[in-house]
Amino acid sequence: MRDRVTNIAEHLPAPMAPETFKACMVRHIMNGSDAVYEITPEDDKRIREIAAEKFNNWERIYGADPKFNIERTGRFEGGKMQFKIDVQKGVIRSAAVYGDFFSTLDAETICGALTGCRYERGAMLKALQSHGIDGAVYRISAREMAQVIAD
Repeated sequence: MRDRVTNIAEHLPAPMAPETFKACMVRHIMNGSDAVYEITPEDDKRIREIAAEKFNNWERIYGADPKFNIERTGRFEGGKMQFKIDVQKGVIRSAAVYGDFFSTLDAETICGALTGCRYERGAMLKALQSHGIDGAVYRISAREMAQVIAD
């Protein structure tokens, strides 16, 4: 279940300037002390571990997200490619490609390769390569396509 997002200002008993709010938060975290806390190397290591465990993974970034649409355009030596992608729970449900590129395959083959794969560069690259896209589009590689879509 996704957490609800709210504006903190709506929950304060009275309006508060950002700097005042920050000072109040720091005092609360420091149990009333005005001392400056220096992060130790151990603190830094643990912070990075927690960040990697909780936030730096595909499930957290894409897997739990609701449906979204994305449009990406790349300009390559072989022409322009525009991708319109529909993603649900991190998986590409439909794709469309437009542009002035030359290919031995029709656009539906490119779209079909993307449909059903995870919305991450490596998965899209593998799907494009397994459907023979590399070399089929004049001067545009599957790697370049995946990079444009994912970035």
